[in-house]
Amino acid sequence: MKPVYLDMTAFGPYAGRQVIDFRLLGDRQLFLIYGPTGSGKTTILDAMCYALYGELSGGTEGRNGAHMRSEYATPEEVTQVAFTFTIGQKLYRVERSPDQEIAKKRGTGTRHVSMKAALYELNTPDGDILVTSKNVSQKIEKLLGFKSDQFRQVVLLPQGDFRKLLLANSSDRQRIMQVLFHTQRYDRLQALAKTMHDDVSHAYEDLKKKIEQYLSLTGAADEAILMQTIADKTAQAGEAKEKSGRAVRQRDDFQKEVQQAEAVASHWKAWEDAKVRLQQLETQKETMAAEEKKLDLLEKARLLSEPCRTLDDIQKQGVEASKEWETLQTKATAADTELKRLNGQEEDMKAGHDQCETDKAEAIRLENLVTEADSYAALKEEQHKASLQAAACEKAWHTADQTREMAQKKLDMVRKTRDALSGREGEYEKVRARTKQWKLRANQEKQIENLKNNWQDTAKKQEAAASHLKNVLQKAVQDKTDFDAVSAMFLQGQAFVLAENLHDGDVCPVCGAVSHPKLAVKPADFPEKADVERCRKRAEESEQQRQQAEQDEQVLSAQAQEQQRQYESLRQQYPEDGTSADWSRRAEQSAAEEAVLLKEIEQARQLAQQLEEKEKTVTQQTAVTEQARKDYEEARLYRTRAEEALARAERTLPEEYRNPTVLKGKIQTLRQQLAAFEKKEKDWNAARQKQEQEKAHWSGQARMKEAQRDELRQKYKKALEELKAQAGQCGFRDMNECRALQKELQQIEPLKEKLTSYGASLQQTRGQVLQEEKMIHGKTKPDMETYRKKLDALNQACQDLSRQQAALAAELRQLTNCASQIDAWHKEQTELSEHYKTVGALYDLISGRTTGINFERYVLGALLDEVLQAANQRLQKMSRNRYELQRSHSWDDRRVRQIGLDIEVFDAYTGYARPANTLSGGETFLASLSLALGLADVVQAYSGGIHLDTIFIDEGFGTLDPETLDFALKALLELRQGGRLVGIISHVGELRERIDTRLAVKKTDCGSVASFELL
Repeated sequence: MKPVYLDMTAFGPYAGRQVIDFRLLGDRQLFLIYGPTGSGKTTILDAMCYALYGELSGGTEGRNGAHMRSEYATPEEVTQVAFTFTIGQKLYRVERSPDQEIAKKRGTGTRHVSMKAALYELNTPDGDILVTSKNVSQKIEKLLGFKSDQFRQVVLLPQGDFRKLLLANSSDRQRIMQVLFHTQRYDRLQALAKTMHDDVSHAYEDLKKKIEQYLSLTGAADEAILMQTIADKTAQAGEAKEKSGRAVRQRDDFQKEVQQAEAVASHWKAWEDAKVRLQQLETQKETMAAEEKKLDLLEKARLLSEPCRTLDDIQKQGVEASKEWETLQTKATAADTELKRLNGQEEDMKAGHDQCETDKAEAIRLENLVTEADSYAALKEEQHKASLQAAACEKAWHTADQTREMAQKKLDMVRKTRDALSGREGEYEKVRARTKQWKLRANQEKQIENLKNNWQDTAKKQEAAASHLKNVLQKAVQDKTDFDAVSAMFLQGQAFVLAENLHDGDVCPVCGAVSHPKLAVKPADFPEKADVERCRKRAEESEQQRQQAEQDEQVLSAQAQEQQRQYESLRQQYPEDGTSADWSRRAEQSAAEEAVLLKEIEQARQLAQQLEEKEKTVTQQTAVTEQARKDYEEARLYRTRAEEALARAERTLPEEYRNPTVLKGKIQTLRQQLAAFEKKEKDWNAARQKQEQEKAHWSGQARMKEAQRDELRQKYKKALEELKAQAGQCGFRDMNECRALQKELQQIEPLKEKLTSYGASLQQTRGQVLQEEKMIHGKTKPDMETYRKKLDALNQACQDLSRQQAALAAELRQLTNCASQIDAWHKEQTELSEHYKTVGALYDLISGRTTGINFERYVLGALLDEVLQAANQRLQKMSRNRYELQRSHSWDDRRVRQIGLDIEVFDAYTGYARPANTLSGGETFLASLSLALGLADVVQAYSGGIHLDTIFIDEGFGTLDPETLDFALKALLELRQGGRLVGIISHVGELRERIDTRLAVKKTDCGSVASFELL
């Protein structure tokens, strides 16, 4: 990755848009970024890191892109970063903006703008292509080949962070290298081997448990006992089968006797049942005779049913004719009554006709007055309209005059207010500049206070670490002394151990003698080997704790010194003349004053615009008032003329007819009354004629219906006499008896079936009694209960023997199946044992059980050796062949044996290796720089998709003496010769003299600016 173009807007100390075009460097591969503290040098690295990953390059915990919005930016500007870079031959641009609040485009207040990010590929055959606008950071990780943490280890080295790789413990260093070299696949290989190892082990143990469970189920202690049990059960099953066969044969013989006895018993029961049924049928003879008599009467009643229906029809017709006659007679009477009523209204109709003639004359007279009434209404409307118009004009005149006076008053007030607010612009600019200065001072003081607090906290931790180191050191010395004493006593007592079982004639394993005149005796307080081992472990643990405590104390001490130096440097630049809270309070007060002045200035501008409008309004309103007065004079003259014309019309037209509506309504009422009477007279004549016709019609119909009714009465009497005669001939006492039986005609068929069934049953039962008497003749009735009890006893015996046989067979099958399954499982165990020899050996090797280092750590160790070898090529030059980085190979340290990625520094001056955290500040910087450059070389060599064409180094050169600084610059110049772009951020003045390509960052009252200086 190589930077091309960095575009920042309202980011950090850069107020507006700041562009850094790295193309201006041309062939220059080494450049310096310099400027005063707080000017924004590190912000350039923050911007690149934020654009790529959405994170900052380092520094204060909890910072993010939202915190980087510039304090100098205007409320309308949007904080955003665009970074253009190359990877190989491809050109990319990433754009990113954080969550922020900016001013609304319309109205007042602010609006929230959400975080946005997008990645583009530029200069493609299809133009600029949007790669993604979602999960941009993940896409960047795939393009560059590493995450944000690793990016800050090999490309962008922020203040203090790039030392982490050197000073990190083995676990942290392993995580860093796993991502850079993609060695997770070796860990997956180990996990796969473990899975195979565990699967085989678990499968073998599962088979073992299954065999034990099956033996436990059979109740056998081992497989030999199981086989003996199977043999015993086989013999028992044979005996049970023989007994069951004998019992079944005995039961079958007796069952034949039972079947013969059941046949005889069934004939006895059939004879007894038939005798009972015959007795029941004999008792029903009288009932059946009565039923035969009733059936004969029902047949005769059915013959008379048709004449009865004819008689009923005649009766029904007579009733209906009588009802119709009564209805017609009622209608004829009603028509006669209505005719008499109409004839009684003749005198009233004559009087109404006379009144109608009078109303016609009155209507003609009133119609002659309609024209005069219409003229009067028009004059009245004209007078009313003139009055309203005069009143409206008078009101408009007074309203216009009041509006003019009010506009004049507002004009005078605007002039007075404008004069009072003039001259505020100069005062506002002064207050605005002061507010910005005090805000910046508050931020600076807050940074200094945080640095002081961190320094004090680190100092306290360093004191606590020193105290802890003292205690741990005392314990380590004491545990080492105890171990040396116990070990010496144990070695001294080994002579007694050898001599304890040594006799004359035995060869001494030490001197070879066969005579032993003076054997060694057991010393007092002789320790056991376990005691020696326990003391040794305790001494080793104490020593490890001492080393760790010493390392922690040295790291805290170096951190405290660095924090103290930074605090004193900032405090010298910014003297303590108030706390950050004081400066913030001053800035807030100044900002409030600034807001008031800005509001007054805006108000003065608005008033100036309003003044001209107010003057124009007063002039216009004066003209409107004069025109309103003229309109009122004309309307008043028009009202006077209308009132005079109305007075003349009232003198000629009666008062009750001056309203045309009332007059026309009166005429319409008279016309309606005339029309109503004419219609009433016409309806009366028509109604009288209609009633005369209806009276004649209904009277004739009533006479015809009366004759029909009398004829039906004669016909009914004749038919009734004939039907009574027929009923007497059939044997009925009267017509009521016949009519009652006709209601039961539906019983004829059921009675026939009942009588037929009774005769058939009687004959059949008599035959069955005779037949069954022949079958039981000479035979005794058997006792079936005794037979059944004996058969049940024989069946129960067979069932008991059968269940016993089945139980033995099932138990024998279960035992046989268990034995077969156990034999199959033994074969599987043999196969698993052979497979485990290969899988187990492979897992032991990969997991590090035999070597102490697993496969992934072994690969990482080899890679770390290459990184250290590449780093030492530069470190030896920069340290003048004094220091060399190497991997710790001390196998006495069990923790290191398990990790294998600890780094130590070999000092050629002393001839010993020591931990990397014991180096001084300048030495740590050189070692960290060498390690970072070496790591970059090895990563690029192993990863073909990763292009490490750039490296940025932020600070650290201030800890080097001039000679060492010269060696460091030579090493960086070698990187330039390899085509790698190297950017350095530093305050060291000597670097400005040695590096002629510089990016200068300058502070101004309106924010920082950056520009290249190419000499």
